[in-house]
Amino acid sequence: MCNCGQKRASIATRTETAAPSRSARTPRAIAMPTIRYEYTGNTGLTVFGGATRGRYRFSHPGAQVAVDARDGASLDGVPTLTRVSPRTQSGVSTP
Repeated sequence: MCNCGQKRASIATRTETAAPSRSARTPRAIAMPTIRYEYTGNTGLTVFGGATRGRYRFSHPGAQVAVDARDGASLDGVPTLTRVSPRTQSGVSTP
C-alpha cells in the first residue's frame, strides 16, 4: 500500500512550525554619537567623513548638519566648517 498520506502529514507538520518573528531576526540600529557642524562658506559644500566615508551635504551658507562623531576629526580640518554643539547621542547633549 501507498503511504503518501503519511508523507504529506509529515511535510505539513514541518511547515507549520513558527518562524522567528521579523523583529527577532532584524538587528537593532545603534544610535551613534553626533556632532553638529555649521557651514560658513559662500556656496554649498559636500564633504566625506574620513572614518565612515559618510557624505555630508551643506546646501547653503549657515546650513547645519549632524555628523557622525567618528568623522569629527576629519571635518575639523575643513576651514569653512565650525562645530556648533558638543557630542550628542540621539539628540541629547552630553555634559
